[in-house]
Amino acid sequence: MPKISNASGVILDHATQYASQYGLNGITIGGLAEAIGMSKGGVCAHFHAKHDLQMAVIAQAEQVFMRAIFSEAQKHAPGLPRLQAMCEAWFAYVANRTFAGGCFFTNALLELDDSNDDALRAAVIAPYERYLHWIEHMAAEAIAQQQFRADADPKAFAFEFHGLQMATLLWRSLGRETDLCLFGRQQAHALFARYQSPISLTS
Repeated sequence: MPKISNASGVILDHATQYASQYGLNGITIGGLAEAIGMSKGGVCAHFHAKHDLQMAVIAQAEQVFMRAIFSEAQKHAPGLPRLQAMCEAWFAYVANRTFAGGCFFTNALLELDDSNDDALRAAVIAPYERYLHWIEHMAAEAIAQQQFRADADPKAFAFEFHGLQMATLLWRSLGRETDLCLFGRQQAHALFARYQSPISLTS
């Protein structure tokens, strides 16, 4: 991502939060200019077209997500400790409303599911795929270190774990739990326990 000036950074911060609530297609140069007290020309001086702004917003959102989820997890040992830390960081990311509209990339992926803008959709899919691949990779490390069962399937774990995250986002929208992140964490811990090896559970 190119170096961002202070003015561009202000625009991107507002646009990213706005897009998390109203969608990437909900961004307008005029609406954004009004929200941050700039002229349309001022915004266009940094982002010449709406598509340019949308692509920059996706890149900005990935940086925010990486700081919230991956930076904390990388402080822990590979395998199960890192996977558990990533899980805790994800629930904190949701509980703290890092993005005003919830999970930016889940919202964007659903929004663009039938979009004709292949470049925009590909830009959203790429970080999502990297995230799922990282979950699979950490699960594979946990298997290699005998923290997960030897017969565990990293792809199956990623599917179940991400499904739990999606259920958390949906239940939050439905208001199903007063402390949804606590409930979600409990289900995640139960999932980890089902995959853990006897050696790991007794150590």
